This record gives sequence, structure tokens and C-alpha cells, in this order.
Amino acid sequence: MTAYPFFALFAAEGFARAARRATLALERRREPMMRMVVPAVLALAVLSSSIYQALHAHPWGLGAYGPIVGGAPGAASLGLNRSFWGYTTGAVVDYLNREVPNRGKVYIHDTAWPSWQMLLDDGRLRKDIRGVGSAAEADFAVYHHEMHMQGEEYQAWVAFGTVAPDIVRGLDGVPVVMVYRRRGVSKL
Repeated sequence: MTAYPFFALFAAEGFARAARRATLALERRREPMMRMVVPAVLALAVLSSSIYQALHAHPWGLGAYGPIVGGAPGAASLGLNRSFWGYTTGAVVDYLNREVPNRGKVYIHDTAWPSWQMLLDDGRLRKDIRGVGSAAEADFAVYHHEMHMQGEEYQAWVAFGTVAPDIVRGLDGVPVVMVYRRRGVSKL
């Protein structure tokens, strides 16, 4: 972590040197327009990958990994985190609003309670949907896949009588957040 600022400084110095050399090489041609275009093209080349990665990763954040580990699928194979503290619950609120019956109960698993409350307060989640602390008392279970929490998923399987999630959301084919429905719970 402490090395990142130095990597950024070295990259900036490398970019500045490349831009200076390209500009000097073009000065001999006496084409002022080209002297302005080269740094812009270099900047685009340097930034395009980062811009693409940021846009592609949204809204999965932590579940997005670079090509060095093979992207999200490679990271999943290595057991790296896909989410943390349930911030990906927002990816399934449309499903919950549509499927959870009136005053239905949802086990929020790793979603931080203040985050759940914010989804309610912001109007993203119906006010009548109640968050609960265990799968045993819930109609639906939001499960955020993390290797160290597979026991929580197993509890939902046992409580709900199914191993098949109703919906799976993720990045590049890697499941990040799933919702299980208790057998016999009908739609809204």
C-alpha cells in the first residue's frame, strides 16, 4: 500500500519524459499541431485502461481485479474478496422490491445495518420490507459470497429448503450477491 504513491510518481515521470521526447522529435518537423496532439494521445493511451476498468467495475468495486490475477474470475479462483460489509445489496433492491411480499422479512447477512436503513430512508427499498438477523426468521436471504461465510449460505439452504438462489448478480460471471427465497413464499 505504501508503495503506490511512488509507483504513481515513477509513472508520472515516465509519462513526462515520453511526452518531452515526442515533442522534441516533432519540433524538428515544425508542425505545431502535432506538438499538441502527441501529449494528448499519450495521455489517452495511459488513461484508457484505467478509465475502462473503472467503468467496467462499477458497481462491484472490491470484486473487480486487474488482469494480473485474471480479472474477477481469476481473483475468485484465488479466494480473494468479492465484496465487504454487504455494500452490494444495492444490486438486488429492485428484485427485493418486486418479489418480497408486504411486510416480508429479509435476512440481510453481511449488509451493515446502517446501510440497510439508508436503503429504506433513501426510498430505494420499500419501507415495509423488514431486515432480520438470521435466515431462520426470514422469507428471503441476501447472501454476499465470501469464502469465510459459507456457513451462512448453508444456513439459508437448510432454513429455506433449497440450494438454488432466486437471483444471482455479479461481475464477469462471478457471483457476488445472491438472494434465496424460502419455499412457499409467493410473490408480492
